[in-house]
Amino acid sequence: MWDKVGIVRTPSELDSGIRELEGMVKEAEELFEVVKSKESTGVRDASMAGLEVARAARANEVSKGTHFINMSETVEQVVVQNA
Repeated sequence: MWDKVGIVRTPSELDSGIRELEGMVKEAEELFEVVKSKESTGVRDASMAGLEVARAARANEVSKGTHFINMSETVEQVVVQNA
């Protein structure tokens, strides 16, 4: 996630990170339904928090503070990243 939802990020990397986190949340919720424990609760809650942070970062179109949105990615960069 550091590469996709880190300090310097692009919209396409954030989209990719969000998709990965959505999968993690699904797996964590399934685990929690099978094994209700302190650990599975922590995994579920951490994955959900990470997903919401990534979604908030994607919705934010302003670079501010230490986080930077690289909006100058080219079509070629997006194609290569998503290949």
